[in-house]
Amino acid sequence: MYIFTNTFTKLYLIAKNWVFSLLMFFGGFFLPIQPLIIVATLAAMLDWVTKIVAVWRTQGYDSVKSNRMQDTFIKIILYAFFLGTLFVVDQLFIKTLCHDIFNLIFEQPTVNIIGKIQLASVGTLMILIREMKSIDENWEQLYGYSFLKSLTKTFSWIWQLKTKL
Repeated sequence: MYIFTNTFTKLYLIAKNWVFSLLMFFGGFFLPIQPLIIVATLAAMLDWVTKIVAVWRTQGYDSVKSNRMQDTFIKIILYAFFLGTLFVVDQLFIKTLCHDIFNLIFEQPTVNIIGKIQLASVGTLMILIREMKSIDENWEQLYGYSFLKSLTKTFSWIWQLKTKL
């Protein structure tokens, strides 16, 4: 009985260390995009807070549902997977294959600029634009004032100039 228990304990410890090592490998690989995931998470949480306040003030306390937080967590997990996928594509495809192709096509300063652009950063920018639009809609529902619409009115002369040229 002791031999079986001792062997089982050793196998358990080996498996536990193997899983821990695998998790640490993935954690270390995705460490460069951790700030991007944090920024996307904070934007989603700010959107959640403004939505809860907007629903609470316009429709009352009883209309606030408990599944709104679940939707936000799902959105945060999807954002993390999206940024992780972009990071993997960037590291495995763009930084290796496309960088060599860009060396053949473009001059060295252009290749250096293209090499510094990261897909995960572009993806985070897309997430932030989406969340800022949602936060602005919640703000407009709360106070009747939209920052994006006021910016569009303020800078509409740029598009008018472009169409006249």
